[in-house]
Amino acid sequence: MGGEGSAPEMSDRYNTPSRPASLLAVVFLLFLATGASGLIYQVVWQRYLLNVFGATIYSISTVLSAFMGGLALGSYMMGVATARLRRPLMVYGVVEVVVGAAALAVPWMLGLLDPLFRALYQSFGSNFYAFSLLRFVLIFLILLVPTTLMGATLPLLAHFVSPRGAGAGLRVGLLYALNTAGAVTGTFVSGFYLIRLLGVSRTVMVAAAINVVAGVLAVLLSSRLEGRASEAPVADDASADGGRVQAAARQGVALVLAAYTVSGFAALGLEVAWTRGLVFTFDLLKNTTYAFTAMLTTFLVGVALGSAVMTPFADRVRKPLRAFAAMQVLVGLAAVFSVFMLYYCLLYTSPSPRDS
Repeated sequence: MGGEGSAPEMSDRYNTPSRPASLLAVVFLLFLATGASGLIYQVVWQRYLLNVFGATIYSISTVLSAFMGGLALGSYMMGVATARLRRPLMVYGVVEVVVGAAALAVPWMLGLLDPLFRALYQSFGSNFYAFSLLRFVLIFLILLVPTTLMGATLPLLAHFVSPRGAGAGLRVGLLYALNTAGAVTGTFVSGFYLIRLLGVSRTVMVAAAINVVAGVLAVLLSSRLEGRASEAPVADDASADGGRVQAAARQGVALVLAAYTVSGFAALGLEVAWTRGLVFTFDLLKNTTYAFTAMLTTFLVGVALGSAVMTPFADRVRKPLRAFAAMQVLVGLAAVFSVFMLYYCLLYTSPSPRDS
């Protein structure tokens, strides 16, 4: 289908150097599948921690903090290292296998904490907040291992599909959108079906199997392709792009990162608040797992849709900082609107005194 060197302006959009479209399609599908497994873990961990904390808000807050904290840490650490990696797909495959093993170990590790929790209760049981904080820290550290590994996967695949930043907006945006679409599937299926049909332990095994299979396939692909081909030389326009990126970074990257940090803080706070709101608003979602699943599925559908819609335009936006600022304002307005909608639903779905 169209040999190398034919219509370079068309192939450049879809193929990175040494990266045929068929290979990229396989890699994208792997990331779609592992997005599902990652959110299966999140739903299952919330179920585990509900038994530990005995309260929805603490279990959800712990899971979300560890999950997003690990993703951020892993993404940062691997982002620093990827420029020196010659076989990112191979490393990605190994990381996915280790993610599966680490996730399987989480229930066992949480079980080991039971004697420690009893000892801590003897010392801090009278101080609820101190006891809860200690439990949060210990569980956070356990969950941080698999979640940090999950966070490392996006920089690895971003480097693989877009070496030296060629067409990064389109390809990395597509990676993120597909991974989030997988997360939507994993959240919905695990929360409403897998846990009910298979139980918690077997649901974890299904998710771990996805990671291991994806990892093995990535290693096999890497051994066939990455080992026999070196990276293509840097194109002239890539160096020009690099110069523009550096200039933009000098002008406003610190402000953007600060704004993105605040935005992430607000988003996770909304996840907790929305889950609590759904528990009290809809009878169908009185079950905490269902409320958490409904909230997370909706949240991720929005993230996936936003990423998918914006990805084709990412490399063509002439004033990205202004567009980013406008989006943040709209997000804030939509969040305020969501509070009124939940209140409206609560007001009109609660039984009146005359109905009781």
